Amino acid sequence: LVMIDPATGAGTVIGSVGVNANYAQGMDFEEESGVLYWAAYVSSGELRVIDTATGNSILIGGFPGGAEVDSLAFATGGGGDIP
Repeated sequence: LVMIDPATGAGTVIGSVGVNANYAQGMDFEEESGVLYWAAYVSSGELRVIDTATGNSILIGGFPGGAEVDSLAFATGGGGDIP
């Protein structure tokens, strides 16, 4: 995991996510909870949470049928319902 400073573009290595990722990946930082979610593909598609202090990832569970998820996003902020 690498943190990028948006002001300078400089990268800082946080640490290993603990698995060898393959193919397409998706990730979203959920601002309200402060959780970094990762739609990972290791040997099949799975949802992981990444510790932003260490880089280590924790398996939450597999996607149905081991599906490969190319993007991940959570609707937060702005108020109101998302249709």
